[in-house]
Order: sequence, then C-alpha cells, then structure tokens
Amino acid sequence: MESLKDFGITGVVTWHQTDIREEMRPSAFLNIAQELANFHADKLGFGYDDLIKSEQVWVLSRIRVKFNRALRWRDKFYAATWHKGVQGLFGMRDFALFESDCKMEVTPQSIKEAAITGTSAWLIMNTRTRRIERRNPFVMNEHSLSMTNPMDAMEEGCDKLHIPQELYLKWSHQVRYTDMDFNMHANNAKYIEWVMDSVDIEQLKNYRITEFQINYIQEAHFGDKVDIYSSLPDNSNTNPQLEIFYVGKRGDSVIFECKLDIIRETGR
Repeated sequence: MESLKDFGITGVVTWHQTDIREEMRPSAFLNIAQELANFHADKLGFGYDDLIKSEQVWVLSRIRVKFNRALRWRDKFYAATWHKGVQGLFGMRDFALFESDCKMEVTPQSIKEAAITGTSAWLIMNTRTRRIERRNPFVMNEHSLSMTNPMDAMEEGCDKLHIPQELYLKWSHQVRYTDMDFNMHANNAKYIEWVMDSVDIEQLKNYRITEFQINYIQEAHFGDKVDIYSSLPDNSNTNPQLEIFYVGKRGDSVIFECKLDIIRETGR
C-alpha cells in the first residue's frame, strides 16, 4: 500500500527553467513546489477539487527556500513534499529536491544531501469573499491529521521578515495576463520573478543564490501597478555575501516582502 506521508516526482531541468548561469531559477522551483503540493493535497483529500466545491482554494502565505547547491540544465531530479500539519490558521508543508533520476526515501539523513530544501505556510481562501477561512474540515479531520509528517526540511522557519526602513525604488511592474493564474490573481511564482528582475545584471552573473524567503501579504490583480523596492541602492556593493530585502507595494499597501541571500563565486 502506498504511503501518503510524502509524495514525489522525478524530472529533468529544462532549458526554460534555467537562468543566465544555466542554474534552476527560483521561480522554476516554486512552480514545481506548487504542483507537488497540489498533487499531494489531492491524495490526502484536501486538494483543489475537494476545496473548490466549498468555494475555497489553498494560497501560499510564506515560503523559505535554500539552494544548497546548484541544479543545472539537463540535471535529473527527484522532488518530494510532505504535509506537516496545522499551526493556527496555517497548513505547513516542506519540500526537498534531490539530484537523482529515481525516487528517494526522504529521511532526516537524506535531506542533508538535498540540492534544494524549502518550508512553507499555506492558508485557505474563500474564492467569493477573497477572505481567509479560519477553519476547514478538510485539514482538521482524523484522516488528514494522521497523515502529517513532522520532519523538517530545514531548521529555520519562514517567520516574519524584518525589513530595513531605508528602501530604494528599483522599478515598477504592471500585472498582466502572463502573471495571473486561474484563481484570478498573480501566481506566487511570479513574485520572485519580479524580485529577480530587480537584481542588477552584474550581480546575477557573478553571485549565486543561496536562499530566499517571500511573505505574501496581499493579492495582486490584473492591472495593478506594483512598485518594487530594494534595500540595496545599486550594484556597487562588492561584498562576498549579500542579504538584500525587497518590498512590493501597490500605492502605500505592501503586497509582498522578500529576503534574498546571494554569494559571490570566484572565477566567474
């Protein structure tokens, strides 16, 4: 009998999932993660088809991802996810992506070898009122609770970000058709694309992403103008390691907050 404690898929890093360094883009990982989350939630009985009958959908609230080593074009991978239960209003879910061409047993020991790890917090939104649902029978029943796996993909959680007061406008993005999904808002993977489009090209060439966290605060809808602010004024900072904060605003309202950690690689 198949265990529902975790769920995984095998795949190959395609050219359109990579960046100018031939490494997997952060948005590519987020796309894989949301597909995994959806497939596994379906198996547990609280996926999209189950919730939409009650005008409800899962929305990603926070995610923190570590790139322990780069996955490159044509690399084979095994990506796994597991449901960690409920904390308050949040459904907690972790991810691990291994460089492998076959299914791997996900254990605390094997996670140490993962190329990418992630931890996330999800909320259930009512599609009609656009409000967060405080309780839901799908995730509070005996079956779903029995299928939780408390194993941590990473020691750190995805908590509140402490954004510096001094921020610099990098650019403005208007939400268009290609940003949106069928929940009628900008898809969660698009936010990290907006962030990466705010990073100076020289840094993208010479620095490797080691970690990022995004906290999604409000929905972004078609036609919204989202101003992207950064804690780094320009690319003159040549420190070997940089921690850069980003904030997306619609007028005075904060849409999202992000922390991006990058490290300079010698010889590039």
